[in-house]
Amino acid sequence: MTDLRWYLSGAVVSLALGIGCSSSDGSGPEPRADSGPNPDVSMSDAAEGAPPDSNEPETVADVRDEAVCGGACIVSLCVEGACVECTLDAHCGAGKPRCDVTSHTCVECVGGPTDNCPAGQYCSAEHHCLQGCKNNAACSSGVCNAIRECEPCENDGECSQARVCGTGICRPACTTAQDCGDAGLDCCNGHCVNTAIDVGHCGSCTIACNGSQFCGTNGCAGVSISNICANGKTTKLLDGLAADDASNDVIQNGLASICSPPPMTESSMQNLPGLINLTTGQPVAGSGNLLTVTGGYVVQKLVKYLDSVGATPIYLVAAANEWDYRGRAPREGGVEGDGSADPVIASIRYDQVTPSHDLFLVELVRDPTSGTLALIVFGQEAQSTAAGAWFFANEMLPNRANYGKGWYVYEWTGADDAGPASSDTFNLVASGP
Repeated sequence: MTDLRWYLSGAVVSLALGIGCSSSDGSGPEPRADSGPNPDVSMSDAAEGAPPDSNEPETVADVRDEAVCGGACIVSLCVEGACVECTLDAHCGAGKPRCDVTSHTCVECVGGPTDNCPAGQYCSAEHHCLQGCKNNAACSSGVCNAIRECEPCENDGECSQARVCGTGICRPACTTAQDCGDAGLDCCNGHCVNTAIDVGHCGSCTIACNGSQFCGTNGCAGVSISNICANGKTTKLLDGLAADDASNDVIQNGLASICSPPPMTESSMQNLPGLINLTTGQPVAGSGNLLTVTGGYVVQKLVKYLDSVGATPIYLVAAANEWDYRGRAPREGGVEGDGSADPVIASIRYDQVTPSHDLFLVELVRDPTSGTLALIVFGQEAQSTAAGAWFFANEMLPNRANYGKGWYVYEWTGADDAGPASSDTFNLVASGP
């Protein structure tokens, strides 16, 4: 192999030519005896970018005229005896800025980790940027499927070419409900949607729920405990801690036995895809599927995410000597702040938390992006989380008409350490919309 150098935009560019490349008279350049750097080139010459040998060409044109493959490479490069268009991205230009090193041709894009297509597009096998997800990180759900669509989808930009997102599923655009195929779907503004659960088209194409509502079995309903049975489906999101998961069982069993008609019940671990983004914790289940969560931000990804985006009306903070339940002060421009101005709604000192005494929170939260509804119940300890779950299932659910707010903080004192029971004391500390 012979190293030839030329000047391009003031920089020295090196090209390794294969032994099959020859000069225009058919004779190749004489090979060097060594395989290392040219001993005739001084360090100072190399640093200044000077040509190492006055006999070597000094322009791109010279290299292409002299270093030819059988006299054919007049306007391209020669690599291992073959004429090629590029070996590096630097050899390509606008419109086709990337070099496909397999074919040595300049292309619009190259897929993989260095995919250069803009957000919302991916590089196809033919090296064209097409609409769709390029990887899992490009999806709100964290799942990009084999046909480059997010599962479930959040908007049209998460679907592939010529397809649109309706109630979490990418489908072809529609003009009538018949185009949607599946029974129960309507065509709303070119999208096939399920108006029974879609917050943007709840009950009909023309009705959209506001930010303080979810799409329930009877249309848009306020985010309050009193409306919690207006969900056709509920899924317990488990964190894998036995005590927390047992408390979640209590909540879901209560929903199944007290709500009429009873919701469809399911269960899923929080480390499985489908309900939340496994990296960010963002919920993607969508409206119509109530997620039940037992455990706070330390163990539940969903709670941590909802806290971080300001969706939870009440959140927990570990202060210097106590646990603080904070509300949310108005944000300037709607931007989530550092929480320093948020009022303390309730607090309990660390030394006051015992297996039979604590505070717990019950709150119903709607994710502002996906419309997913989540029931969150937790205390500082497993016992108080269990007490919160028991109180929800045995007091709040049967008497839900009396609980018209979205969140409640209770002080709990157990009659003993055997677990929550009707003999325990539950004192309301604070509640709110």
